[in-house]
Amino acid sequence: MKKHFKMYKNGKRWCVAAIATISLGLGISLGSIAHADMVPNNETPVADTLTTGTPTNTNPLQGNDNSTGTDTQSDNQTPVKPEATEDKDVAQQTIPETGVPNTFPTINNNTYYYNSEGQLVKNNFYSNWGQTYYFQPNGARLDNGFYNNWGNTYYFGADGARWDNRYMVRWGNAYYFGNDGALIKNKNLNVNGKDYWVNNQGIIPLRNQFLTANDNQLYYFDANSSLITNKFYHNWGNTYYFGADGARYTNQFLTRDGKVYYFDNDGVMYQDRYYKNWGNTYYFGADGARYTNQFLTRDGKVYYFDNDGVMYQNRYYKNWGNTYYFGADGARYTNQFLTKDGKVYYFDNDGVMYQNRYYKNWGNTYYFGADGARYTNQFLTKDGKVYYFDNDGVMYQNRYYKNWGNT
Repeated sequence: MKKHFKMYKNGKRWCVAAIATISLGLGISLGSIAHADMVPNNETPVADTLTTGTPTNTNPLQGNDNSTGTDTQSDNQTPVKPEATEDKDVAQQTIPETGVPNTFPTINNNTYYYNSEGQLVKNNFYSNWGQTYYFQPNGARLDNGFYNNWGNTYYFGADGARWDNRYMVRWGNAYYFGNDGALIKNKNLNVNGKDYWVNNQGIIPLRNQFLTANDNQLYYFDANSSLITNKFYHNWGNTYYFGADGARYTNQFLTRDGKVYYFDNDGVMYQDRYYKNWGNTYYFGADGARYTNQFLTRDGKVYYFDNDGVMYQNRYYKNWGNTYYFGADGARYTNQFLTKDGKVYYFDNDGVMYQNRYYKNWGNTYYFGADGARYTNQFLTKDGKVYYFDNDGVMYQNRYYKNWGNT
């Protein structure tokens, strides 16, 4: 079938009448829609649906035979922007033909538009807020889908807005939608100062090029025009990572081969750096891997990171039959006293807490009990002998002690 469009005026609106004629050996479908999630992974919908015809000057905002003209709305209103969802058979759902004027209700995860007269807009384009939207024959706004008409291919994003002057990276290829939203094809295109011939499928054969596309994500194409995926990339003294979809990891964690990595806002892998978030501190080593159940010696201090990579802070650590303590800054107490909950503890040169041990310093003798707490104003019975430690924990030596009326 071939459709010829004839313009006629109806009141103040321009409408389009479709006149169907039979064309032998050729069928051209106008207004076809391909949703991104309806395409098998090994196919490229852009390639499957494009033609090599020259784009016409027909305004895509002019509707077809069901068109009521392009509606307008005040700029202080914004259409509903639902999350991207799987395509559903909304044709089987009952959507009211009339509703509250100038509204964008969400019904069954689809967005609809009721114009100024309260009529459900179907099979029509709508322009506002500097964007163009398309409402399908069933009235549902086209989200995350391709639209083919006038020999061109267009794409409408998750918020329903048509992609204009934007790059797309999908199926391992790069594409560009021009000023009118049409996919560029069969012409030269300058990308980052380099000219490329865009073929009849709209594919840009980028080589050794970075490209910012989709939702402001960065991609890289190698010397063979292949999109880099699931790979580390080393340059400028830094390490980057491009994921399964080819997008560079940015402000993201990567778990790979049992290790965890972090890439900052510039996509640079953290190496030999601390990372703070969620009230915790983490550390990424020289190879970029997060320290997990590991000790770190840095600037003469020792730190410990648990199974979740969280630095121990203000916490005891027990292992090898010993007890250790990591302070507020995460550093292990070494040859230090700790006062906690009204008690005094001591940690030796290896960070081991004194337990059931004497400690001698400043010409005095002290004792730390089974729980590690220093004996203070206490008696100790040891090896059949009794000792006394005063309010400062100092052992009485060559001194009298008076109590209970005795000396």
